Amino acid sequence: MAPNFFLEVKSGKCTSDVANLQALHTGALGERGLMALRGWRREGLGLDNKAHTITGHTSMARSHFFHSCRKKKTNSNELEFYMNEINSDSITGYAEGFHRGVSMYRNLRDFADEQRLGSIAMTNEVAYRTEDAEEAEE
Repeated sequence: MAPNFFLEVKSGKCTSDVANLQALHTGALGERGLMALRGWRREGLGLDNKAHTITGHTSMARSHFFHSCRKKKTNSNELEFYMNEINSDSITGYAEGFHRGVSMYRNLRDFADEQRLGSIAMTNEVAYRTEDAEEAEE
């Protein structure tokens, strides 16, 4: 299991700063998990400077974010996580906004699914090569 699509639902009392911090934290955990999966038995931790994780949060409006990570520019092995807002829209009040919001939600869910399945395929490829190499040695 490699979750990389998250939806945070908040009450109207929650401030946008709190919701954004929670979305960043959740997205960073998901992105870290996918990087661990992509980097299994590989050099470079599977980093490609692309986003693989999506979070959305809902309080009064719905916001969606891409999450990506890369190594810090210093010589350390620490990772920096980035959260970029894609869009924010209210899905209540008028039909066009609702349809646009639901369409974006579905498209982002499909994108996250493609990223997750691609990461799993990369890991399986390495695992099968490792198994084949071990069998050849015997």
